[in-house]
Amino acid sequence: NEKAASLGCENTWFITPNGLDATETFRDNTTKQHSTTAEELACIMSYCVLHSPKKDEFLKITQTPSYTVMSLEGRNSFCTNHNAFLNMMEGAISGKTGFTNLAGYCYVGAVERNGNTYVVALLACGWPNNKTYKWSDTKKLMQYGIEEYTYREFGGAEDLLDLPDRVLVRNGQTAYIGQRAYVPVEVVPGESEESGNQSFGEKEGLLMRPDEEIIINYCMSEVLDAPVYKGDVIGGITYEVDGVVYKQED
Repeated sequence: NEKAASLGCENTWFITPNGLDATETFRDNTTKQHSTTAEELACIMSYCVLHSPKKDEFLKITQTPSYTVMSLEGRNSFCTNHNAFLNMMEGAISGKTGFTNLAGYCYVGAVERNGNTYVVALLACGWPNNKTYKWSDTKKLMQYGIEEYTYREFGGAEDLLDLPDRVLVRNGQTAYIGQRAYVPVEVVPGESEESGNQSFGEKEGLLMRPDEEIIINYCMSEVLDAPVYKGDVIGGITYEVDGVVYKQED
């Protein structure tokens, strides 16, 4: 739960390790159900296949068709991967099926195509006898994403906004009386960190529809008061899509 929260999953609460339905009662008599949302399930899958330090191991395990486990007593257990979607679409790289009485048939999967990764999460997708709905629905959504979304990069705001390369310093020291003092300014990329909004660090770009656009906003001090030190932040640039800020620069 701490890890889920660190990824920005505010509506996820794990109780059972296998995903089965469960309810937890706390000391104040409040309760929580084992639950998540489609959006946050997609967030977790994105982390697992793209950003986790164990992503290669995760992909290897989830792509394995079958596996035999041998116990210390010499008994064998044969496990079969239920993710049939691995063989249904070009570029399918991972996925997980699920079913409980409360959730119905569920699936989360990932497809890699042309250097882009697409994730689909489905909850309550069909009930008995409609367990195969998840495969056709996943394929439709994946195809929609591949056809409608293209990768667009952030960055280059200093060129797009025609930002000045220096700023006036009031009461700054100059070589001659009557001169004006200036200091050079530069754009500094933000530091990467795991944070909320289902984002992992400073994004360099997004998969976007043709009707979506990147809104670039900036604020900057026109005059500074001496003394001014190297590294002082005098403004910021944000890259925003649909009201969500995906990247910030100083």
